[in-house]
Amino acid sequence: MVNVHLCDIQRHQFQVPQFILDSLILSGHGAEASIVVTQPRRISAVSVAARVSAERIDDGSVGYTVRGDTKHSQATKLLFCTTGVVLRRLGSGDRLKDVTHIVVDEVHGNLDTMQRTTLIAHRFTNVLSMETFFFWNSKSC
Repeated sequence: MVNVHLCDIQRHQFQVPQFILDSLILSGHGAEASIVVTQPRRISAVSVAARVSAERIDDGSVGYTVRGDTKHSQATKLLFCTTGVVLRRLGSGDRLKDVTHIVVDEVHGNLDTMQRTTLIAHRFTNVLSMETFFFWNSKSC
């Protein structure tokens, strides 16, 4: 588990998941990469996925899943979704065995987000051997 404290202006939600994927590709492990990036709101998950997809020249490696809408394929390596989507997957018995990394974005602000994030971290670190990254945003850097 890695805690990362970043300023909002650093656009980490666009860059860090791509750095992880690019590192896996360069090390010869890109084929098995499956990186889930949580966002606190549906609009964030969809818009960040669109931005990252455009930065990756719409190569099919980026997708999203939010309540009521999904866009991904077999080629998807970066999946943006809401925290609720991940919690529902875990609650339905999905142990996320195909996920290699999870990035939990915007871990700040309210107790509900903190509780959900803690639950996700607990489930991942006790059940799976995956990398988990938490982004703590601060406007006063």
